[in-house]
Amino acid sequence: MVRQHHQRNVRLRHRTFKLVNGSKVATPLPASPTRGEVSSRALGEVRDSAARSSRHPPPGGEGWGGGGHKLDSSGTRFSLALVPALLLCVGPALAAPVMDKPLTSTPGDPQRGEKIALDFNKGDCDGCHKLPVPGMPADAFGTIGPDLKGIGAVLSVPELRQRVANAKAIDPNTLMPAFYSTAGLTRVAAPYAGKTILTAQEIEDVVAYLATLK
Repeated sequence: MVRQHHQRNVRLRHRTFKLVNGSKVATPLPASPTRGEVSSRALGEVRDSAARSSRHPPPGGEGWGGGGHKLDSSGTRFSLALVPALLLCVGPALAAPVMDKPLTSTPGDPQRGEKIALDFNKGDCDGCHKLPVPGMPADAFGTIGPDLKGIGAVLSVPELRQRVANAKAIDPNTLMPAFYSTAGLTRVAAPYAGKTILTAQEIEDVVAYLATLK
């Protein structure tokens, strides 16, 4: 009689192994999805879930996992309450305005841009954002805005320029100042009336710096 050996999968430190005849054999892990694939997949799942919500009964009915969670074909829980919030986050980004043309004929200088970004009287970016600056402790940065590490790999130069110059053109309710716009300002002190926070060249310098954060 031939002895039969059973195989079983073992998940160890995010690595898959198979036990074959008492020996542990590593199996290759699937390739990690790219940033674009993750974003496209997330947007597709949001849209698909929103569409499914109109074809299914209310929470508690068939196909629901209870508590307002929809079970998709794979049995994964998806909270439909998150759909509006996710669409608000993804939607504006799809049609967000950008500034394609540089504000000056002189290219931005990344080194000057870093100094401006960390200057309390200029950009003061670290007051709201975490920046990958060697030697600065983690608690030296604000947490109101997102971490800017890797931002240069996420946004293009025109997109960065728009957000630095006037983020309110993308989201009127943003807390980020419009560094190159005076529209909508009230109760401005006389010495600063009609003046932007940063000059056109300083905007280009900061944009050049942020573009290096990849």
